[in-house]
Amino acid sequence: MAKQNTQQIKLNKDLSLDFSEYKRKIKAAGYSYFDFSKQAVSEIAVKEIDKVSNYEVRVIVQALFPEYLQCSGLFDGFLFFEIRSNKRVDPPKYYYGVLTSYLNNDDKAKVNRLAEEVKDLFEQNGIAYSESWKQFFDGLK
Repeated sequence: MAKQNTQQIKLNKDLSLDFSEYKRKIKAAGYSYFDFSKQAVSEIAVKEIDKVSNYEVRVIVQALFPEYLQCSGLFDGFLFFEIRSNKRVDPPKYYYGVLTSYLNNDDKAKVNRLAEEVKDLFEQNGIAYSESWKQFFDGLK
């Protein structure tokens, strides 16, 4: 995957909006959509982080990228594709290796660190999170 010049992007932080059109479009293309809601994200946030499943992490990440098809790849844990005319558009628009990665795994343009965006999602929606999530976020510094 060719590296591109990474610039910060605005991610979704409003869990009160209706994203059913994005879900419909992605499902119409034959792909899975990780359903999310404020309640679902809240239930995941209060869990001890080591008890959070891979699926649950993807639910939280889908909330940040509601308009994109979310997949995983050989080297990147989170790949985000646009869907046009019921087809996946390659290459992926955005990607992260793991939760602690920066957008497009670019350690030079340290923008949109996935874990920091998750923390901001929790805080902007008044979602309480467990002590283990807090320790995880604190360890990012």
